[in-house]
This record gives sequence, C-alpha cells and structure tokens, in this order.
Amino acid sequence: MNCSALKFLGIVIVISFINCNVFSQNPPDNTNNAKKIRESFSNHKKLIYVLDEVDYIRNEAIEEIQNAAQNRSNAKELNATINLLAKFPEVKEKAERELKKLNNKCFETGIDALEYFEMANDLQFTQYKEVLSEIESSEDIKFVKQAKKLIEEANKIFNQAKELRTKAYVESNESKMLKTMIEAQKLEELAISKQEIAFSLLLNFQFLDMEPWYAKVETCFLKSKYETTENKEQIAEKPIEKTENIEDLDYIIEKSENSLAEKTIFKIQVGAFIGKVNEKEFSGIQPISIENIPNGFTKYLVGEYNSIEVARHAQKILRQTGFTDAFVVAYQNGDRLGMVKEKPDTNLAEK
Repeated sequence: MNCSALKFLGIVIVISFINCNVFSQNPPDNTNNAKKIRESFSNHKKLIYVLDEVDYIRNEAIEEIQNAAQNRSNAKELNATINLLAKFPEVKEKAERELKKLNNKCFETGIDALEYFEMANDLQFTQYKEVLSEIESSEDIKFVKQAKKLIEEANKIFNQAKELRTKAYVESNESKMLKTMIEAQKLEELAISKQEIAFSLLLNFQFLDMEPWYAKVETCFLKSKYETTENKEQIAEKPIEKTENIEDLDYIIEKSENSLAEKTIFKIQVGAFIGKVNEKEFSGIQPISIENIPNGFTKYLVGEYNSIEVARHAQKILRQTGFTDAFVVAYQNGDRLGMVKEKPDTNLAEK
C-alpha cells in the first residue's frame, strides 16, 4: 500500500479524534425540585435511596451521550476524509469499515443512554407516586384538588410514554427507534414534572422549571447527526445492527453461532414465587413479565434492555432493595437463552 496514503489517513484520523470536544459541557442541574422534596422527607430512607440512584443513573446516561457525540464527531470527520481517498482504494475501504464501526457504536451508546434515562425515570416516577399517595389525602393541606389533578395527569402521561417505549423496542429502523425513544423520554419527564408541581403545592415550595434532560439527547442524536447528499437516504433507512457478540457476555448455556446475529435483550429475574407478588416492591423497574413453570412456581422478570450494562445496574438496585438473588437473563426472539454470568471483578454493590 502507498506509504504516503497511509500517512495521510493516519494524520486525518488523529486530527479528527483530537477535534472532538463536543458535549464537554456540564449536564443540566435538575436537582432543585428533587432536593426540596428530599429535604421534606429526610427520614424516608427509600425515597432518599431512590433519588441517589436516579442521580447516579442519569450521570451514566450523560456519559453515554458524551461518548456517542464523540463517535458522531469522529464519524463526520472520517466521512469527509473518505471523499478525498478516491485515488487510494485500499485506504478508502479501510476508512469505510472504520466509519461503519463508528456509526454502529454511536447508535448503541445512544440506546444505552436512553435506557439509563428510562430506568431513572421509572424509579423516580414510581417512588414519587408512592410518596404522594401518603400525603395527598390529607384534608388539612392546601391545594389538594389541584395536586390530585396533576397526579392523575402525570399517571396518564407516563402510561403513554411506556406505550411509546414498547413501540420503540420493536422498531427495526435505527432513526425511527431513536426518535420514538426520545419522544417517550419527553413524556416521562413531563409526567415527573407534574408530580413535582404537585409536591410543590402540597409542601408549599416554589417549583422551578428546569432544563429538560431530553434536550441533551436531541442535540446529540437528532440535530448534530451528520448527513451528506450521498448518504442522507441511506442513514434514514438504516436497519438496526447488533454488534455485541453473545460469546463475550458469557452465558451459562451454549448457543450455536447461527444465533449470534439475532437481536438480544436482557431482563432481570427477581425470583420464582408461589402465589402473587406485590409488584410495587420492584422499585418501579418496568416492564414486569411472568413465566409459569410446571412445579407451580411463577418466575417474575423486570426490565427489558438492549444494553447488558443497564440491565446489570437494574439488577444491583433490585439486590439492594431486598431481592438478593436477582440475576440477568438473555432472550432472543422471545426465547430464553439463559442466565448471564457476572464478571468476576464486578462489584454490583458499588457505584
């Protein structure tokens, strides 16, 4: 291969990786309303725990968004480079392979971010709902009627958001999936905001309208997505490609290589029980599904994630809230593959 061509490609790639300080700004400070609620219920251990987890999970989501933005910036620079490599077919082919990897990585980190946000929203909304039910019935508190109306609206909006999430997860088109998940994120944030307004009425504090989290997601995945005349149509119709290798996840059971290309999702098995279980104990992690087994027991599973790391964080929360035997299970096309082994060096009890 022509040495000058290799040097040229190397220089451009290095420059593109250096020139990617996109999204280095701080995440929005959305803690003020939650902080006032936390202060009002300082003895409510579960609420404090959940809000701490929510803060941590959202920081994880922001980190994934930053990674995705960097990958997108690199892809944009590399795409510009490819247009200059017509005289160097071997180098161009190598650059095109790298571009495909960057695009896939950007999509996957985007989905990871949105799944982290979903988990945080589920936890916060469910815990707020539980705490509001404890105080909204008091007739001595002002604005009870307005608060109740807001709570009802929040419940309705959140249910609409979950319907959108379900729709997104069965979408085969990358662009449509991301847009649907972002729309669901908007609705979830709106529902939580209505809950916080209800808290402000019941607890007599001033509600602050904060910068939405979804704005960060939109900036990264919708507004700054590179498109050229040549690839615009291709990007819009690009199908989802799953690059994770099942062997890397180390399942307990063996699967043939033919199954590796199928889309894998992850759920957390909380346990197997006789009789009905109080689903409120699952900390708001959704969706909840059950599997009946011949011996009379019922398996309860929660969550449905594309990312193994997001699923493992949900597992950590369930373990810390009493379900110490919870574990992650992999599925393909509705078929159970088996339990995912934990990494030997992973301490799920630590952040």
